[in-house]
Amino acid sequence: MRNLRVRTLLLALVAVFAMSVVASATASAKTAMPEIVNKEGKFPTKTGFKSTSGASEFETKAGHLLKCTADSDTGKLTGPSSDESTITFTGCSTTDIVTLKCKTEGAKEGEIVLKATSELVWLNKSEESEPGELIGLPAAGLTIKCSSLETLKVTGSTTCPISGFKVLSATGTVTCEQTKGVQKYTTYYLEGTKENKTETTGTGSIGFGPEPSGLKSTDSLTYEEEVEII
Repeated sequence: MRNLRVRTLLLALVAVFAMSVVASATASAKTAMPEIVNKEGKFPTKTGFKSTSGASEFETKAGHLLKCTADSDTGKLTGPSSDESTITFTGCSTTDIVTLKCKTEGAKEGEIVLKATSELVWLNKSEESEPGELIGLPAAGLTIKCSSLETLKVTGSTTCPISGFKVLSATGTVTCEQTKGVQKYTTYYLEGTKENKTETTGTGSIGFGPEPSGLKSTDSLTYEEEVEII
């Protein structure tokens, strides 16, 4: 009888251990980075993508506003959860004092060129988490000149939801939303809750900052082959 009890206890302990391993694996799966895979469940063989958007707005918390009429983006996946791209905003101007066309160094008038690196993240903690894209600016920031009267220096990163890839598809949407300079998503979830922010400093005719800043835009995204985010 004693041996039977010991054996029963051992079996119970084994069962508990097995359940804890499964629970741990499930928790790890929730905190893993979202990944882009092709129809075979592997890293895509074609890694290129592009996107286009209509009008966009970039606003600081104090109301300094930069508007662009359109943007286009070309890039490539650098890993299952990362990419690099060149985003070109056109028709850009600010109206802090008078309407001034803005540009980055080496770009055409009214054109802002951003070299960005991005990674996929989760937007919440639930098992059915929505994926988002954490768009990172260069480490040195992005300098935008609006004639000789005003210069904007933007630093940090922006998180925007990415949709359309819960099933295999070549097209989707990246939607960035902000209210009075505050991005809709200022946190993301990846092995714990993490914060991100974008800040802008103005020099010249109007000095300000650094101030929290937000981007409003809706980009139509197209990959070279059908993919899904898992």
